[in-house]
Amino acid sequence: AEKAKSAPPKADAPPPKSEMEEELEHRQKQAQMRAREEEAQRVQKEREAEERRQQAYEEAQQQATKKRQAKEAAEEVKRQHQEKREKEQASTQALKNLMAKLQQKLQSSQAPPARLLPEADLSSSSDSE
Repeated sequence: AEKAKSAPPKADAPPPKSEMEEELEHRQKQAQMRAREEEAQRVQKEREAEERRQQAYEEAQQQATKKRQAKEAAEEVKRQHQEKREKEQASTQALKNLMAKLQQKLQSSQAPPARLLPEADLSSSSDSE
């Protein structure tokens, strides 16, 4: 076993590294790992920021849709009220016109015709004679 430890390195194996080289390599690996972690954190933050932007955009779209729907609903209610008022006005006007016609018929049927009045007076005066 000691012979294996003290045996010279194989030709394809890298030469043994000095303590400084190993420390440098270790620090480089740590720096690379930190850089990868920082990059991963940066990417994660960008992803989260993009998700927040997307969510805010979708919420704004929903609010705009709700606002538009509310406006359309209010306009529809306003239109229906206007139609109802117009129908009521038309109905009221038709009723007034009907009342006026009935009033005219009533007055014309109660009042004797103008040409009949003198004859009626004459006939009553001739009867009395």
